[in-house]
Amino acid sequence: MDLLSRVSTPEGGAIVFTKSRYLFIWKMPRTSVMPHESSSFVGGSGFQVRYNTCDAATLQELHETMVFMVSSVGCTVLAQLARLGAVPYPPEKKHLERFVRGLV
Repeated sequence: MDLLSRVSTPEGGAIVFTKSRYLFIWKMPRTSVMPHESSSFVGGSGFQVRYNTCDAATLQELHETMVFMVSSVGCTVLAQLARLGAVPYPPEKKHLERFVRGLV
């Protein structure tokens, strides 16, 4: 399962990409968030959220929620929070926090 969204943010464009496998073999569900500009990515605005589920419906909901959060506040704010070890999900999506395994 692969999901890709191009998102407009207060900082410019971003890409949100959710995958369930690594190299088509190993299960490694995750969402990567990257700014469109490569200079911003090198500067540390990108991050990855890893999950403990491969359920397609749950990954879809996690992806859509990340798209909403990135479009609302941008990559930089979420990347800074990810480095602190927390990505704040909206109150109506708090149930998704239990699927977060780690932040990179």
